[in-house]
Amino acid sequence: MSTDRLELRDFGNGILAGLHTRNVDILNERELGNLHASFLAAFKIVEERYGRHNLRFAIITHKVYGTSGDVDQIFRNWLGVGWATKDAPGTLYRLRISDTSAEKFLSELPGGRDLYLDATTAFLKQYRGY
Repeated sequence: MSTDRLELRDFGNGILAGLHTRNVDILNERELGNLHASFLAAFKIVEERYGRHNLRFAIITHKVYGTSGDVDQIFRNWLGVGWATKDAPGTLYRLRISDTSAEKFLSELPGGRDLYLDATTAFLKQYRGY
């Protein structure tokens, strides 16, 4: 496993690639707390397996609202480079990453393919409620 320090952008891109491999192309923002909790579940896998000392970020959710500024930043990153679009405030994010980009992320990001696929599994369990 690489010992490179993992950045928030790397984490977000790894989850995006993992979602793409699971054929998830829409995320619903209507239940914002659940979406943010899903990223938190994925983060816990990454933190445990990659090591807290190798992370340059932490996903922390608000105690009342359940939201996270770091998760908002992940979406801003995706929107900024065109890997996601947003239909309207408070609705849907459409994920638009290519097969080639997803595969590149999974093979080149610090931590490796299995880390992001396992984190994506945790994300989806939380997101889908099972």
